Amino acid sequence: QQSYFSDLFIQGGTDGCVKASFTINNTAFKSGKQRFRYTIHDRGTGQEIWHEEEERIVVPGATPITVTARITDPKLWSPDIPNLYRFEITDDKGNTVQTGFGLREFTVREDGFYLNGEKFYLKAGFWEGLYPNELAVPDSEEMLRKEILMAKQAGFNTLRPWRKPPVPLVLQMADELGICLIGCPALECMKSRSRRNRSHISRNRVHDTPGQESPINYPLGTFQRSQTSRNRTAETHGKSSGT
Repeated sequence: QQSYFSDLFIQGGTDGCVKASFTINNTAFKSGKQRFRYTIHDRGTGQEIWHEEEERIVVPGATPITVTARITDPKLWSPDIPNLYRFEITDDKGNTVQTGFGLREFTVREDGFYLNGEKFYLKAGFWEGLYPNELAVPDSEEMLRKEILMAKQAGFNTLRPWRKPPVPLVLQMADELGICLIGCPALECMKSRSRRNRSHISRNRVHDTPGQESPINYPLGTFQRSQTSRNRTAETHGKSSGT
């Protein structure tokens, strides 16, 4: 295999504008033509709602690519109605990559939190899952789904996983079922904190539900301070903090 995709990141706005950034890695020693097809599907209906094709000259090494799209009549994500889309990339070399994403905007104003322009009250719970087999990871998708649904039935719209970066399945399920997450990796217990935090943000940014990233466990201050810490971290590494 002479080429492969990496680092797919989707930024979606509440106006339906979508920006997809990814890297095509060419392991060959010469440049070559490569044809790409991009599609967006509605996760709820499975319907393809947008597509585009293009041909590029791919040089040896890593080439960053950005694609823009617009979703007509966008369905926004919220805990009550967790609408999702799927962005997929394929090429004529047999490579494919995809990820789910939601259209949402979480903001902090002087009078509180807002989701998609509407006042949003955080009803948060502490999530310290300890499991029979994997300890820090749910034993099955069924177990994870049950936990999140129990939290929602109890009236929560936000959970804070404790001292461990959530595995991708947790992030995907939170998106699917409609629960916000407050990330809290235990960086004070880690070596190479900057590298690990950068990796954590890069991996999770596509699935960031409207919450905050707390840089240390048991942080002092309010959620606003956590949001500020998250923004500073994102600016330091030159990356957006997600959709």
